[in-house]
Amino acid sequence: MKYFLLLVSLMTSIAASAQSGFKTIIDLKGLPDSVEITARVQDEKQDKWQFIKLKPVKGKATIEGQSRMTDPATMYIYTPKGTISTFVQNGVTEKISGKADDIKSLSYKQKGAPWSKDFMTLNALTGEIEADLQDAFSRYNSLTKEEKEHAIALQDRRESLKMNYYHSHPNSWITLSHMQYQMQDMPREEVSAIYDALKPPYKESSYATTIFRFLTTQQIKPGDNIADFDIVATDQNGKKVKLSDYKGKYLVVDFSQRFCGACVMANRDIPQIAEKYADKVLFINYSCDDSEKDWKESIKRDNITWPSIWNGSGITGQDCLRYCVNSFPHFFIFNPEGDLIREWSGYGPGLFESRFKELGITE
Repeated sequence: MKYFLLLVSLMTSIAASAQSGFKTIIDLKGLPDSVEITARVQDEKQDKWQFIKLKPVKGKATIEGQSRMTDPATMYIYTPKGTISTFVQNGVTEKISGKADDIKSLSYKQKGAPWSKDFMTLNALTGEIEADLQDAFSRYNSLTKEEKEHAIALQDRRESLKMNYYHSHPNSWITLSHMQYQMQDMPREEVSAIYDALKPPYKESSYATTIFRFLTTQQIKPGDNIADFDIVATDQNGKKVKLSDYKGKYLVVDFSQRFCGACVMANRDIPQIAEKYADKVLFINYSCDDSEKDWKESIKRDNITWPSIWNGSGITGQDCLRYCVNSFPHFFIFNPEGDLIREWSGYGPGLFESRFKELGITE
């Protein structure tokens, strides 16, 4: 009987914790009262977010909500002084304190949550670099060539420090969260070493599950055929299709998301490029949005008349894992036989024609 009562008590405690939601208390002296701050909270999946807006009073504000994730969920707090990164979890209260000017150098204090100490450790490593980078990017157009090269070197240094942190702190929610985006660019043995070092509760988390799936999934590489890395989806006309159905011309597959500025820029340029190379090239838009609504709104907003496909797999789904996609837009070019001949991430004006010229694709 006592074991039954203990079980009931435990279940009641867990339920109460979930119902209580999360709370993040902000106390940053000098944070303007008149300016709205926005908390962007990860909602269920990596590419879904909920937004909480509020105004601080005398530098103080309380962010409260209900997380739909079991694991700690990423939260970005956007303020006039910069961005604060942390997590939220139902039943957990965290306090972030200091001065508003501390945000720039990440030198504010965090306490009360299982991840607070980890953030303090990482922020101490990278805070000064972050402040220097903010200064550089705020006046990027006026930087000299040497100053721009210095900024790039600072970025590389920051990423190196983060990578060292991941290896020395595998059992950290920061490491697991960042790995969702970083692992595709890391040597496989390094990802495996971090995964193998995980202990409960980290190894049972959804983050660890994604890493495991990445490690056990074959990734595409140049020369691989599209038929072996096919994507089954629905097009904007409601028809079930496979990516390999479109081969026959040079195929440009565009992995994109709704909330991606460079994706919008690319979609504005694609119609003109597609028309110019219509005899030899076909563009396919593959939406990595978790939501069908977001996919359809992207089609409407960007006036996508070329084939667009979606299956709800999302950024942590099997398709993005197999294609090693962790940023957007991400492009893949297959030859008429369906073999991968080029891939890259990012977009700028003239990029398509530059890539076509490299590959000998003419109008």
